Amino acid sequence: MNTIKKISINENGVWAGTGILRDGVIEDCPAILGDNQDMEEAVYEAIEDAIAAGESSVTLGDYTWTWSIEEHTHEVYSYWHGRFYCSCGAMRKADGEWSTVEEGERERQRRHRQAQDLMEAEGTSVDAYGQSNVR
Repeated sequence: MNTIKKISINENGVWAGTGILRDGVIEDCPAILGDNQDMEEAVYEAIEDAIAAGESSVTLGDYTWTWSIEEHTHEVYSYWHGRFYCSCGAMRKADGEWSTVEEGERERQRRHRQAQDLMEAEGTSVDAYGQSNVR
């Protein structure tokens, strides 16, 4: 199984959001950190720099951010239109390996569009046995 690193960020002791830490860069984290967008970008950069330096917190002005990083092992969370997905958004490939979160999301969107097209053209996106016609 593939693993990714998940980062959970707290702002002044309150959970702010969870994202993915890939190659030292925080991705897919919805947390709005600080007072405004300019501060938010500086905070993300400061956190990434602190992680690289082995630190466990960052303080800017009246704010202190802490975080925890853990390995996330992909597990089947849902089955949608013929594909298995992990809760993080990665898709299980035919060979048993897992896609990246971005690849999984692109494939999910592609399959969703195909299902919508089938619904418009045929009135359904499943066959007589209730199986998805989306390929």
